[in-house]
Amino acid sequence: MTLKPVIQFIPRGRETGGLLAWVIAVMVYLCGLSLAGGFGVKNAFSGWTGELTQSLSIQISHTDSAERERQTGAALVLLADTPGIAEARAMTNRELADLLEPWLGSGNLTDDLPVPAMIDVTLAPNTTIDTGALAAHIRTVAPDARLDDHQQWIGRLVDLAGAVEWTAAGIVLLIVLSTIAVVMLGTQAGLAAHRGSIEIMHLIGAEDKTIWAEFRYRFMIHGLKGGVIGLALAAGTVLLLTKLAGKLGDGLMPQFRLEIWEWAILAALPLLAALLAIWTARLTVMRALSKMM
Repeated sequence: MTLKPVIQFIPRGRETGGLLAWVIAVMVYLCGLSLAGGFGVKNAFSGWTGELTQSLSIQISHTDSAERERQTGAALVLLADTPGIAEARAMTNRELADLLEPWLGSGNLTDDLPVPAMIDVTLAPNTTIDTGALAAHIRTVAPDARLDDHQQWIGRLVDLAGAVEWTAAGIVLLIVLSTIAVVMLGTQAGLAAHRGSIEIMHLIGAEDKTIWAEFRYRFMIHGLKGGVIGLALAAGTVLLLTKLAGKLGDGLMPQFRLEIWEWAILAALPLLAALLAIWTARLTVMRALSKMM
């Protein structure tokens, strides 16, 4: 008598009522969104803060337009002779209007609106500037000038990005633990439903690894199937959100992007889900079988 006909004791799809693959799909979907969000925030804010650390803004406010233009010209001349400054240029009225348009609305920037002059300063690569000394030096020729080095804003961005990354990591950990729990419960349900058949197999000489082989293939299929479905949904969601964010316009939000290796990690989620399901099921089956001996 062979064991092959005997070990087909588990009806297909009965391990968790036929829902295991769909549960894994939901877990992979949430995991994919969390990873993509964490990667995207890290990349976006690192690029944004990198640009801000290499630039300064100088604002010159004065009610008299002629005096404002005089101070702006004097500040530009001083900046041109300052070591460590790669470029300094006054922003045009069109550029200022584009900056204010998202808040004021299109066409609401009138000539009588007191808009300060803005000077955009780009630092030379690998240059450190004493912003306090530079601000004091500029005010000798432009008393109404105010220098902004973006440090407070950069600090807030770094804190926000770190919080989002840690939150995403925590969510991924919770999803992994939840998936392990679901697979364990599904495996235990299958073992309990067929305890009598398993005991008979033990009596006729079946080894634990023979019984485990009946579970292994099915949990691998469930993991791969659920992983592929979840990954497809996650990728579609990420692409849709990226497209919607792009419609907000440049400058309002950092550009959301993923590196090639980050896409590779997301693409590997179905395989990782299958391996996690197999590993969890094996531990559960072998532990339960050892207690039946």
